[in-house]
Amino acid sequence: MNPDASTPPLIDVGDARASSSNRLVWAQWIIILATVASGAGRILSAEKQSVHSPLFSANDRSRWAMVVAMVDYKTFAIDEVIEKGGKRTKWHTIDRVQHRDPSDGKQKSYSSKPPLFPTLVAIQYALVKLTGVSLEENTTYVIRLLLLTTNLVPFFLYLLAVQRLVNLLARHDATKLLVLCFAGWGTFLSTFLITLNNHLPAAISVAVAMVFLAEILSREKPPIWLFAPVGMFAAFAVTNELPSLAFFTMVGVILSMKSPTNTILGFAPPAVFICVAFLGMNFIAHGHLVPPYAHRRDGEELGRLEDRVRDDLREGELSSEDLRDSLLAIVGKPAGDRAVCFRASTGRWSIELPSSGQRFAIVDDGETGLSVRSWGNWYDYPGSYWMSAKSGVDRGEPSRSVYAFHTLIGHHGIFSLTPIWFVALFGGLVMLRRGGGEQQIAICILILTVVVVGFYIARPEIDRNYGGVSCGFRWSFWLIPLWLVPLVAGVDTFMRRTWSASLCLALLTISIASAQYSSANPWTHPWLFEYLTSIGWINYG
Repeated sequence: MNPDASTPPLIDVGDARASSSNRLVWAQWIIILATVASGAGRILSAEKQSVHSPLFSANDRSRWAMVVAMVDYKTFAIDEVIEKGGKRTKWHTIDRVQHRDPSDGKQKSYSSKPPLFPTLVAIQYALVKLTGVSLEENTTYVIRLLLLTTNLVPFFLYLLAVQRLVNLLARHDATKLLVLCFAGWGTFLSTFLITLNNHLPAAISVAVAMVFLAEILSREKPPIWLFAPVGMFAAFAVTNELPSLAFFTMVGVILSMKSPTNTILGFAPPAVFICVAFLGMNFIAHGHLVPPYAHRRDGEELGRLEDRVRDDLREGELSSEDLRDSLLAIVGKPAGDRAVCFRASTGRWSIELPSSGQRFAIVDDGETGLSVRSWGNWYDYPGSYWMSAKSGVDRGEPSRSVYAFHTLIGHHGIFSLTPIWFVALFGGLVMLRRGGGEQQIAICILILTVVVVGFYIARPEIDRNYGGVSCGFRWSFWLIPLWLVPLVAGVDTFMRRTWSASLCLALLTISIASAQYSSANPWTHPWLFEYLTSIGWINYG
């Protein structure tokens, strides 16, 4: 039996495929071009006023420093870039890690961001540099140029993807215009156009994958070529937002049910290519397959200190001869080697052998003694912000229930900052009631949302920081294209009556105002956070 023979379409879009009027097409293109033109203007004038630079935060500086290091210094280590001028340099960033360079054995600093996406930016910068301009000397203009190609052009494709998606799914012309307008102006994706970040490419990748997925599901016998872009873009989303692995898995399962053969031959190869590129770039940059942000724990145990010397370490007798000899014996160095240095580090100690650049950790296990482990916490280095007393929301929210409240309807709330998502929530209920393919899609989106948002709420206290200083709960932004699907169903329903259509427009207006509040710098707190702080209802110090 051929599984591809006559599989019925999961989505019935017969009515939605009716040709649009010229008036609707013109209106959609006006929205798209106005959004793109506005984005271009913001990028070409992007500047953080306090420093007169288009580098807005430690987050984007970390990526730009990696780009400069790759092209100008032919290395992934960013020490030479960020150390010019110390903390006053425009490239200084706290979003970095430190580990031993596989080539020369020295401890060096690296961006904590996965290198695949910055490598794609570095390729563009290398071409720009052929004209004689550099990022270090012409920072403002080169960054603005690269943001046009890296952010704005893909965002234009994102809007085209949304246009195609709403034309497939929406039943009313007003819905097609409203959702497209919201996609261009009312989400925080447009806010992030002026800075180098991972959230924008992740969301764009999800949107493009969804359009091709919708095309596949709307056909009885979809051609194999439609499966390839789904695999490529769904996989690329994962390289930018690891939790989108859930989306990738869901898509793979849906396509396997639709056409196993085309999934294996069309979907899988480009996905494998992206995966190999991601892991390969990690290995080239760091000598490890996993990205740098995953190195937060000590490595394997190499040995335990003898009872006769562990008290010396606990009491601060770091120069004890017995202690030195015991440590050197465990790490495999001759007893005569005295090139060892120690330092206290958040209740732990570190050993560094300057001659080889090797570093080891001593962990106090309480009553069981002291364990000597290989070095695995790349965030633990002299002067590390992440191992010190952090400030503001970076300290983490102690109460998980409070964190859940502010994540959903509080100062960083998905619904409070972008209230039109209430219409999407209603639309999800509509899709569930309709049954069939729409019900299955609604269930998939609901499961993905609960899993991803629940994952972040369930994180330990140190990670419950609302995404740091950011205009919204940025870790959920890649879900925006998925939420547009139930939003279409909700807006379609709201447009049937004048009062509900007016309510929908009001929610759209608030959402656009909320997103544009941080349009000058997305690495600032939301307006609701600042308002609640000003009246004393919240205080993060």
